[in-house]
Amino acid sequence: MNVISKLVRLERGEAQSLMTLVDWLRDRKVWTAIDDVATRFAGVFNSEPILLYTLAQARKEQGKADLAEETAQKALALNGEKPEEHYLLAGLLQQRGLNDWSDREFRFVIEKLPIAHRWGIASRLLLSEDLHDRLRDADAAEVLRPVVEALGKNDEAVKKMLEAMDRELGSIKSRALYFRLVTSSQKAT
Repeated sequence: MNVISKLVRLERGEAQSLMTLVDWLRDRKVWTAIDDVATRFAGVFNSEPILLYTLAQARKEQGKADLAEETAQKALALNGEKPEEHYLLAGLLQQRGLNDWSDREFRFVIEKLPIAHRWGIASRLLLSEDLHDRLRDADAAEVLRPVVEALGKNDEAVKKMLEAMDRELGSIKSRALYFRLVTSSQKAT
């Protein structure tokens, strides 16, 4: 029996130890072992979004795109209508480079919260920068557009929230303009 099989066999199935084991397996790209752990501890996996997203990543890496998407949908649904939970999860997914799924979590928050809500604005800012980093400047500009429009209308709630978040109002506008300009110059070439 190899080391990985022994580790999987010794796992007790507590959420925190499972997350540690699954992260270790993910870092080593031992995708089939993640499937084995998920099968053995299905109950815990089905109650922890980050475990489900890691399982979705394992399935995607194994060429099981449809099953990966189905698993990611289950993960998205686990946090229900709790935008803060989706926001925190989106940041973690973004750190792990699981961009399609972090985008989806950020967009969930954006859709559920009013424009002046802390998590809604933070989601727009983080998502727009990540989209820019992936050379999707038109999408980045579109994500920021409602904030810029609210600032253009002197929306006091948005202004106050950005100030509370220690964000420069002008920098938000200039960033959105930059994204649009980059998009225009890409189209011109």
